[in-house]
Amino acid sequence: MSKKSRDILYGIVLILFSIANIIYANVSIQQEVVSYTLARPDRYMQIWLVILLILSVIMIIRAIRKNDDTAGKPILTKMAIFTVLIFFAFLLVMPKLGYEVSAFIFLAAVSIVYGLNMGKPKKTKKEMIIYIIKMLVFAGLMTFGTSMLFRKVLGVRLPKFKLW
Repeated sequence: MSKKSRDILYGIVLILFSIANIIYANVSIQQEVVSYTLARPDRYMQIWLVILLILSVIMIIRAIRKNDDTAGKPILTKMAIFTVLIFFAFLLVMPKLGYEVSAFIFLAAVSIVYGLNMGKPKKTKKEMIIYIIKMLVFAGLMTFGTSMLFRKVLGVRLPKFKLW
C-alpha cells in the first residue's frame, strides 16, 4: 500500500472513530454531575477527540498534498497486533483479577516480548533467564508504583482481585 493511500485510509478511520466517540460522550456519559461545563466528565474526552479529529484531517490533507506513491511501512505488524490484543485482554481481565495482577501480567508480557523483538542477537539460556527475571522485577516495580500513585496520591479506587 502506498504511503498516500495508507495515510488517507487511517485518517478516515480515525475521523470515524472520533465522531463515533464524540457522539458516545454526548449521549451516554453522565453530564449532570457538575454544573460547570468544562468540569463535566464528558468534556475532557470530547476535547481529546476533537484534537484527534483535527489531526486526522491534517494527516489526510498532508497525504494528498505530498502525493507520495512509494510503498510505505505497514503499521499493522505482528507487534502492533500483539500490543492491541494484550491491551484488550488486560482490560477484560482487570475486573476479575484486579489491577495489580492484571497490570503485572500485562507489563511483564509486553516488556519480555518487546525486549526479545528489538533485533538484538539471540541470548543464551542463562542470559534469557536473567533477562526474564529483570523484566519481572521491572513489571513488579511499575505495578507497585502505579498502584501507589493511583490509590494513595490520586485517591482512585482500582479493581481488586475477585476470582474467589
